[in-house]
Amino acid sequence: MNLNDLEVIEQIDFINKKLKEGYSLSRLDKENIISSRKTISNRFKKIGYELNKESNQYESIIEVVESDKPEDKEPVLESSNKVVRGDQSNNKLLQEIILNYADMNDKLEEVYNWYLKSSNKVVSDDLKIHDFEGEVVTRSYKIYEPIQKEFAEYCSSSKYRVQDLISQALKEFLEKYR
Repeated sequence: MNLNDLEVIEQIDFINKKLKEGYSLSRLDKENIISSRKTISNRFKKIGYELNKESNQYESIIEVVESDKPEDKEPVLESSNKVVRGDQSNNKLLQEIILNYADMNDKLEEVYNWYLKSSNKVVSDDLKIHDFEGEVVTRSYKIYEPIQKEFAEYCSSSKYRVQDLISQALKEFLEKYR
């Protein structure tokens, strides 16, 4: 089972059940049941849930208080939770909006992380150098200094020879733009 496939409220119920069984958040993280403590905490906080350290359970931090008088708009100062005054008719709609927002935010974060991973830089482990055959010839080309310095720095930490890297780069350029 993948925790991310569940709705956020179902995730809270699942994790609360595991916490009741004696699991800690660290253990859930180490056993790859959750992606990370911080991710879970942020995801649940977005919809108004925080870990109550006394009960070791995720609980709602939003308190809905119905007011008898519409003009009574003073916040309850004794409460340490966030207090929302309102009627119960819009409560379900508000929860649905918050859940949709949290899900969309998680998906947006996934897309952003994918984007960061799929940048246009080639990791040297993924670099495939063709086995070139033939005679090696010497040529002299002019190149801009910043590019040359960056290339020389890369070559110094690479397991490939400079002639192989340049040959592969020129080969890929020709295949792409020929």
